[in-house]
Parts: sequence; structure tokens; C-alpha cells
Amino acid sequence: WAVVIGNDQYRNVPKLTYAATDANSIAALLKEQGFDVVSLYDGAATRQAILHELGDRLPARVGEEDRIVIFYAGHGETRKFGGGTTMGYLLPVDGDASSLSATAIDMGLIQSLGQALPAKQILFLIDSCYGGIAGQRFRSIAPMTEKYLRAITREKGSQLITAGGAEQLAVEGSRWGHSAFTYYLLEGV
Repeated sequence: WAVVIGNDQYRNVPKLTYAATDANSIAALLKEQGFDVVSLYDGAATRQAILHELGDRLPARVGEEDRIVIFYAGHGETRKFGGGTTMGYLLPVDGDASSLSATAIDMGLIQSLGQALPAKQILFLIDSCYGGIAGQRFRSIAPMTEKYLRAITREKGSQLITAGGAEQLAVEGSRWGHSAFTYYLLEGV
């Protein structure tokens, strides 16, 4: 299963050029790989539609042995709170950077929605500025023994790959016809 989201035509923040193209290319690639893909682009990628898909529709279709890819291309924002904590947000097409709590989707909610999915494996691909704020957990690399590989393929797992860290901007341009993140992701796959 896959949910692919791409926003260029924002209502309240500057428009992007390649996010919808990025999402469309990823959707095509995933379909070639046998994924059942739900696509939400521009006007269809409202906060309500995204949360309905991730929180209501997808959990009703997914089984315990399924694999899910969730791809997001669009604006991201970070809010700094007192005490040095920060929260990353994805901006849906109707999002407003001056009202993140009411109009955006915070990465804590994305993680909670992912944890609620019954799937065996979930891969989040976040192609936005400040996307790395969501995944700041580090783990040492375990030895690649046969026993270890069997264990990790039996367990439920979730991975998050982002275009950058908390203080980094995602880059898009005509040089690639995509964002740099999506261009190299497509090349790599």
C-alpha cells in the first residue's frame, strides 16, 4: 500500500514547482513495483483529506503482513517551543505557516498514525524543509548476522527518511526536474 502526497498550489504560503511532479513520479514507480497507490495532489491534499486517508481509510485496508510507503512532498515548517523543544509540521495545501497547530500536521501525529497501522513494515519518505526534525533517534548498527536478519524481518518496523535535518532546507530545481531528494531517490531505486 502507498499514500503519495504532493503539494505545489498552496493557498496560504508560497507555491512550489516540483512537489506534485515528485509525488506523481514516486506514485508511478510504486505502481510499477506492485503497490496499490492512493494519490493526493494539490487541491485534494487538504489537512482533512490527508488525516482521513492515513487515520481512517488506510488502517481499514491494511493487514498485519502488509508493507506501506507514505511519501510527502511539499512545505514543512518547524516551531520552537520554550525549553528548547521543537516540532516539525507538514503543510497541507490549506495549511498556514502562521497557524501551524490549527492548519498543519505535526510530525508527532504522523508518527502516532504510523504506529496505529497494523502493517508489518512502514516507510515514511518526507521531502520537505525541516523534515528531519521528526526522526532524531539514533541507533548503532547491529552486526549483519543471519540471526539478526531473521529477527528484523519478523518484527514490525517503521523507518523515516527525510530530505534534511531540522535546520536544513530541501532544494528543488530545473536541474533535476524534481527536488534533489526525489531525483536521487528515483535514481537509487
